[in-house]
Order: sequence, then structure tokens, then C-alpha cells
Amino acid sequence: MKMDKLKTYLKETIVTEEEIQEIVNRLADKLNEEYVEVKEPIVVVGLLKGGLLFTCDVFKRLNFPCSVDFFWATSYVGSAQTSRLEIKKDLSEDVEGKHIIVLNDLVSTANSMQIITNKLKERNPLSVKVYTLLSRKNSRKYDFTPDFVGKEVGDEFLVGYGMDYNDLFRNLPYIAALDDRFYKQ
Repeated sequence: MKMDKLKTYLKETIVTEEEIQEIVNRLADKLNEEYVEVKEPIVVVGLLKGGLLFTCDVFKRLNFPCSVDFFWATSYVGSAQTSRLEIKKDLSEDVEGKHIIVLNDLVSTANSMQIITNKLKERNPLSVKVYTLLSRKNSRKYDFTPDFVGKEVGDEFLVGYGMDYNDLFRNLPYIAALDDRFYKQ
């Protein structure tokens, strides 16, 4: 499928490829500064599936020893977010006594992030910090503040760069608002 065909489903570009790479570079620089002197083990935890591309892009720019693992939980059914979090894949690595760097695509209500970080903290890591590509600060229903936000966005339904609608559109190299006539029917 050509990208031109994908564009027929989109309203507008919200974050360009260039903006994404600028955010990735800014975050990698921040992490390299914060963690370069850390002696204890560090685990980068990518949140699947939406955070896969962001995690990979940041991870390959890190200049300190660290491992990578993935956690997959979802609270979406189609375009609707539910209050129930379904864990589909847990970490493979033991994180006790390690620093955890969570890389996420979007923090909206913060329900999922609060549940996930609480689950990680139960495993006795040295620290848990959350770094997110995008944030919807005005949509927060829970008191949760990420340690890094790449960009604040509005309430549009976003797809691309790993984010999806019914598992589609993850392959876009940028982030766009999905035209609501395709999901509000």
C-alpha cells in the first residue's frame, strides 16, 4: 500500500518525521546526560505496540550500557479507551535493583501509565522514570506527570509512528490525526 493511499484516511499531520527525530535526539541527549555515570544496571522498557518505533529510535542513540525489554498492555477497543488494562506481554527481565527507563508513545488519561508504573515499582527497581513522545495534559484523569514530554497534543485520534487504529496505520513515518469519518460511524 502506497503512503498516498494512506493519506486519504487522515485529516492532518500533527508531528512530522523531522519533529519526531528532533524529539528523539533531545530525549537521547537528556538520557545520556542523566545515566552516563550510573553504575547500577539500566533497563529500557518499551511499551508495545505503540511505543515500539520510539523505543528503537531512542535506544540506538544511548551511550551507556543498558538492556531493553518490552511490556504490552492495552486499554483500547477500536477508538474507545476503556478503564480496563489488559496485559498481553510482561517483562522477560528481572528488574529488581535496576533503574527502569519507560519509553511510551502517548500519555493521555494516565490510567495505563499509573497502573504500569505501579506494577513495575512492585518489583523493587532502584527507580522508574517515564519518558513519552506525546502527552495530552488536558485529558489527565489521574495525577501523573511523565519525566519527559516530547510534545503536547490535542484530543485528535492519532495514528502513525507506531500508533494505530485497529492495528492499522502504525507504518506511517509521521503522526497524523485520523479522519473521524473512518472511525466514528
